[in-house]
Amino acid sequence: MTSVEKTLLGRTLTISVNNGVSASGSTKLKNRSFSSINPEATDDDIYNTAKALGGLMSDTVMKVTFSDRNLLQEVEEE
Repeated sequence: MTSVEKTLLGRTLTISVNNGVSASGSTKLKNRSFSSINPEATDDDIYNTAKALGGLMSDTVMKVTFSDRNLLQEVEEE
C-alpha cells in the first residue's frame, strides 16, 4: 500500500505595492518577493513581518501574499 508524503521545499512572501496607474486607469502593482522564510514562522509572524517591511517601502502596500512550495511523492507503507 502507498501513501503520499508532503515535504516543504520553500516559502515565499510577496508584498505588492502601488506602482502608479495604467493608461486605462487601473492600479499597477509591483511585487517584492522574499524567500527563505523560516518554516516555523506562523501566519501572524509572517504578516507582522510584511507590515514592518511595508513600512520601510516608499510605495503603498496593496496586498500581501504568502505561499508554500511542497514536494508530493508516493511512499510505500510497511
